[in-house]
Amino acid sequence: MLLLISQTALSQARETIIEKGDYTISAASGKVELKATQSIILKPNVWIKNGSTFTAEIVEHTTTTDSYTGVSLGSNQNYVFTRNFQAPMTSFKATTAREGDVVEQVTYFDGIGRPIQNIGIKSAPDKKDIITHIEYDAFGRQDKDWLSYHEITGSVGAYRGNRATATKQYYKDNYSNDFTEVTLPDINAYSQKNLEASPLNRVLKQAAPGKDWKLGGGKEIEFGYNTNTGTEVKQYGVSLIFANNIYAPTLTGGTTNYPAGSLFKTITKDENHDGTSSKAHTTEEFKNKQGQVVLKRTYVTSMVNGVSQTNIPHDTHYVYDDFGNLTYVIPPKVDTSDGISLTELSELCYQYKYDLRNRLVEKKIPGKGKEYIIYDKLDRPIMTQDANQRTNEEWLFTYYDAFGRVAYKGKCSLPDATNIDVQAYADQNSSVSVSKRETGILYNGTTLYYNMVPIYNQTRGSQILTINYYDNYTFDKVSGNPETSYDITPITNAKGLTTGSKVRVLGSNTWITTVTYYDNKSRPIYIYSFNDYLKTTDKAKNRINFAGQVTESTTTHVKTGQSTITAIDTFVYDHEGRLLRQKQTINDLGQETIVDNTYNNLGQLTIKGVGGKSSSTTRLQTVNYAYNVRGWLKQINDPAILGNDLFGVKIGYNEGANPLYNGNISSTQWRTANTDPSLKTYNYQYDALNRITNATDNSGHYNLINVLYDKNGNITNFTRTGHVVDNPVASNNTHFGTMDQLSYTYQTNSNKLLKVSDAAATDKYGFKDDAVDKASDISDDYTYDVNGNLLTDTNKGIISIEYNHLNLPTKVDFGFGRSIDYTYDATGIKILKRVNLPTAGGGTVTLYAGNYIYESQRNNTILKFFNHSEGYLEPKNQFDLSQGFDYVYQYKDHLGNIRLSYKDSNDNGSVASSEILEENNYYPFGLKHKGYNNVVNGVEYKYKTYQGQEWHDELGLNLHEWKYRFSDPAIGRFISIDPLAEDYRYNGVYNFAENRVIDGNELEGLEWQPVNADGNNIAPNSDQIANYNWAGYDYSMARGVINTKGFVTEGITGFSMTAKEGTVASGAIQGNNSAGTEGATFFSVDNNKSPVKEFSALSSKSLSFTGSMETFPSNANKEWASGDVTLTSSYANGKTLTDKSWTAISGPWGNGSLENGDYTTNNLRDNRTGSYANHGVGFTFDVNPTFTTSRDLLRFHPDGGTAGTLGCIGLTCGATGLRDFRTRVNNYLSNNTSINVNVNITNNPNNDGN
Repeated sequence: MLLLISQTALSQARETIIEKGDYTISAASGKVELKATQSIILKPNVWIKNGSTFTAEIVEHTTTTDSYTGVSLGSNQNYVFTRNFQAPMTSFKATTAREGDVVEQVTYFDGIGRPIQNIGIKSAPDKKDIITHIEYDAFGRQDKDWLSYHEITGSVGAYRGNRATATKQYYKDNYSNDFTEVTLPDINAYSQKNLEASPLNRVLKQAAPGKDWKLGGGKEIEFGYNTNTGTEVKQYGVSLIFANNIYAPTLTGGTTNYPAGSLFKTITKDENHDGTSSKAHTTEEFKNKQGQVVLKRTYVTSMVNGVSQTNIPHDTHYVYDDFGNLTYVIPPKVDTSDGISLTELSELCYQYKYDLRNRLVEKKIPGKGKEYIIYDKLDRPIMTQDANQRTNEEWLFTYYDAFGRVAYKGKCSLPDATNIDVQAYADQNSSVSVSKRETGILYNGTTLYYNMVPIYNQTRGSQILTINYYDNYTFDKVSGNPETSYDITPITNAKGLTTGSKVRVLGSNTWITTVTYYDNKSRPIYIYSFNDYLKTTDKAKNRINFAGQVTESTTTHVKTGQSTITAIDTFVYDHEGRLLRQKQTINDLGQETIVDNTYNNLGQLTIKGVGGKSSSTTRLQTVNYAYNVRGWLKQINDPAILGNDLFGVKIGYNEGANPLYNGNISSTQWRTANTDPSLKTYNYQYDALNRITNATDNSGHYNLINVLYDKNGNITNFTRTGHVVDNPVASNNTHFGTMDQLSYTYQTNSNKLLKVSDAAATDKYGFKDDAVDKASDISDDYTYDVNGNLLTDTNKGIISIEYNHLNLPTKVDFGFGRSIDYTYDATGIKILKRVNLPTAGGGTVTLYAGNYIYESQRNNTILKFFNHSEGYLEPKNQFDLSQGFDYVYQYKDHLGNIRLSYKDSNDNGSVASSEILEENNYYPFGLKHKGYNNVVNGVEYKYKTYQGQEWHDELGLNLHEWKYRFSDPAIGRFISIDPLAEDYRYNGVYNFAENRVIDGNELEGLEWQPVNADGNNIAPNSDQIANYNWAGYDYSMARGVINTKGFVTEGITGFSMTAKEGTVASGAIQGNNSAGTEGATFFSVDNNKSPVKEFSALSSKSLSFTGSMETFPSNANKEWASGDVTLTSSYANGKTLTDKSWTAISGPWGNGSLENGDYTTNNLRDNRTGSYANHGVGFTFDVNPTFTTSRDLLRFHPDGGTAGTLGCIGLTCGATGLRDFRTRVNNYLSNNTSINVNVNITNNPNNDGN
């Protein structure tokens, strides 16, 4: 936009007053230019001198007056120079670019083509170079991975020679605490491998940067390689009986051991190993000759018959059938010394059945009934049934379109139909896909724009739950018609894109309809959503620049009978795409600065200004972050000296009385500016499996000590101190003592908790023993349904809990007219909570309209809160939203716990301690401290608390809600079985975060994830990852898929939009691809090297399967291929980097067998149901050209076994590896049409032995 104003129009003004903002000013010889990325505000009395000219322009970058600085490439060096344009250019060699319009990188090579120096040209925030030194040992091996450093000397882009010393000096100067008393030559600013002196080059030790982790210092990760002895590993087997096309297994063996030397043994010792013969912190893995893991063994000190014993083995056995399918998993809690009972099999072991096509058709998770899976002729799961559904004769079904995309899902009733009956019908059904219709048909009350293909001959009681539409907009969109978004008209041809979805609100005939519109680069620019149940309409529009960054977004929220809320967010990025600033305007009531970020020379977020009016140059709080040399977060502000800060926390690792070296946290210190400003400390201890055993605070009032576990990690005992009187005061020691002294009783040979007994003398807080038989505790406290969900809890007075097909609670009944009802949509997103009381008109209804929280009482509905990226907003007057909103900001700790909330109550541009609204501090597992600094002003905010989860305390429920299940912080467990239990078979199915509650958090109720990884630290409160970052609204309450370009592409309810610069997958940060055209840059970040390892445009990715033929063990007439699948990235700088390799096997015979050659594949389809079961269903690609047998599918399955099936490649990496494979490949295919695949099997019989 170019705005021209005549000089005479302004010549009568007296003075020049132009509001400072995101613009630059150029004034010379009578010419005034204003350029800004978002807006230019000319206040009254602006004066422009007579005879001068004035221009105002909205541009994509604010650095428009900075002329481009040329690059000085080494004239005597081999190099590949890459330019990636962030603004339109006419030529690759354009030298008229402005700073920030082009991102450049150069890699220098030695005489034999090896990279020796990588330079991110002007990549640092101060536009200096980021250099990574590369060197090789005498055998040509890269045994050191050097950290990148910030170079201030020399011409930009120039080759600087050997930079080892410069790198060391940089880290000595900037990370002195990690190199105390270390001379410059001994600075290990690199990770280092000690490699085996053999052609195998196996890693013997892996050392990290920093004095304490230096190679030879005893705190490395150590590896050992051996074979088994004749007494180490029990040998199990499987006998099979074939009937009804299913192999029914029986577990055999266990009375003898594997012969000596028949298994490969790998020993891993973590960085906390003490270097002695102790086996603590040691993992032993045994594999057979097919590469299958048969045993994983860890060691820990345990209580055995009341006596502490060291080096107690915790064994997880994996048992395979004759086809190489994983059939049984025996976890550590099973006592294998006297055989395995049927109860142990049912309650503790994982069991799997396969059909004659090696498809997983039945599985049993510990403590849960059997689950059935039905497949179509393309091996796609089309129907499933769990134990609860079997009681109701109910099945879930899935329909696919011709491209393998899920068209719609639902449930149906099939009385008297067994899994064998349903599979037989599916085998006879010739129709396997549905096709799109131009007109809708009515199916059981639902309008559907697909044709119907019956999966089974009885579909009584069928109900569609979710519908997905693709390619065009021919479906019932309610009022979701196309609209321009920032003057961009959406495309109508959306081939290959998700255009809409409909999700049923369970228990109703109402739907949530979402429609997504795209620009001509397939980027979502307008998303419409209508929730017919809550009567809310949401619209989100994005302004997207040339590089694919969201520079402005507008979201509009309307609820029937309520005022409209319009939020405009603007985002400013630096020349490397790092978020500098986010501002927000609500209903045109004035602009607020949400964040104002500053980064260090390596791109880590170090200062974040939070809150305050945009017109002010000061922020409400300035949050400072500090890191160690491994990128681990050390500090959020300084708790020793708060100054104007309201909160500070320090995190200890390898220091203090109990230093730890593997990323575990040894201590935390925190202080707030609240009424009790004293410094508070927690010191932590763990067992050899990294499970919390003691957390002692400096006052002794809030200890969690003597935590004991069984072999599956189920808690058996602990003691917790806390307040023993009502209304405690922290300074009064007599108010505190032993609050809980708990012992747990489990069902025999099971993970199911039956009762908890409390020997403490008080019941004021914490765990409260049941009112039924507290004194004797002779009866059970807990019962469960056939899916393993908690049904009753006498400790809380719960007489029953009802669940839906997603195993989410729908009704919690406390009796006497007291209950809590929950309503969800079909994807599991909570829509409503109703608290029922026996009194007339009693109870409260909470409505969850995506990002907006309403409460209704006595038919009066009011808006309570809605979130922004640094906290939430609350109405100044809940009955008159035109009066505006108060911005509430929140401090989070390293776990994402909401620790302190504040707002500028008097609107004076600063916050004092009196403006603190709430402070929360937690025991491990999430129970809140009481007795100091609790709710100060206003009402308690329960929607985001411990690890950002909602707290439900109504009627004494006292549970945290995660996306997939609820947890009880008083006893440190979930109330339902882990949906991803198969990924963590060594662990109890109810355990919380694997009991690693200090150095990691619980991800959606599914799995533990670490808060620190080398070079990939997540700074809380910022959503900032390494030196590429996320920005935008909080999206934790939104449903949908966020694609690699960072936009919500489907299924969004509340329009909690997010603009992400890059996605994270196993430590690699991949930058914005922008549909593979303009602004296409990928960043490869190595955890053990630096925040920026490679910086170049991605040219392509490819997969390869390289292996050789071997004789099939059980049939000498057949052969199988063993080898590796490798994913490789090729960059514009000419370099190729291996993203990941997976050990793989394949059975190259029969229909669809693998043939050597080069192929292109696309249309990745995830065909699993639930978790990835070993040797079950995995992924399918379309392959071109087809094999000579005309098979047009290339399939990747979990683990594969001793032979893959019919052209299948088996990846021997487990579920975590399979998800990693899917993420890496899918991220690429989401923005590219295909991925190249090369098959090269030595002596492949399908290529005449060549």
